[in-house]
Amino acid sequence: MKLGIDTVRTTFFDALRAHGMSEEQAESSADVFLDAELAGKPSHGAFHLLTYLSALDNRSINGQANPTATARGSVLAIDADDGLAQFALEKHRDQLLDIARTNGVAVAAGRPTDDASVAVDEGALLPNGGHRGGNLALVFEMLAMLAGGESSKSAANRGDEPPRVGLFALVIDPDFFGAGALGRLQAHLATLADEHEVYIPGRTRPAPAELDIDDATWEKLA
Repeated sequence: MKLGIDTVRTTFFDALRAHGMSEEQAESSADVFLDAELAGKPSHGAFHLLTYLSALDNRSINGQANPTATARGSVLAIDADDGLAQFALEKHRDQLLDIARTNGVAVAAGRPTDDASVAVDEGALLPNGGHRGGNLALVFEMLAMLAGGESSKSAANRGDEPPRVGLFALVIDPDFFGAGALGRLQAHLATLADEHEVYIPGRTRPAPAELDIDDATWEKLA
């Protein structure tokens, strides 16, 4: 079904409100699902919204969430109050960016080389899998748990119990890496996207005039 962007966004917002979400959180969340559709990722757009509506109904998502944040040095701990993580991050985005601008980021030193044999023999990461892939997954799990969340084994995944998983965000101010660092990154990402068709999250692209939403999904939302 072909639909205008404003129609889709309004319908997303109205659906969230109808299922008990506050106006502020619904405004933020509607934009998140719309962005997924605009990025060509329908699995995280209208279709995914249906899952969230069910979670609002059984109260495993708090539709009236009031996220709070506590700063300690370069760490900002955000309690999403069982609401959506995207809303909590948006609500405290400015505070998060201020901390990044003040503290930069801690970075381990590297050992650059243009010799592929040296890179392979002395420590380059090969394709992830097996023990290496498992250990990387363990690192991500530990960081998410440090953010205050449940482990993947203990998080609720059904019924009316909020999963309360953690979300660890590393925010880096590129200016701490010297003049021109941001420009170099932007140029490289543009090359990857334009010449190699790599999907770059958050990259601005022309918005389509219409969105193609699955008919059955739309009928459940409208």
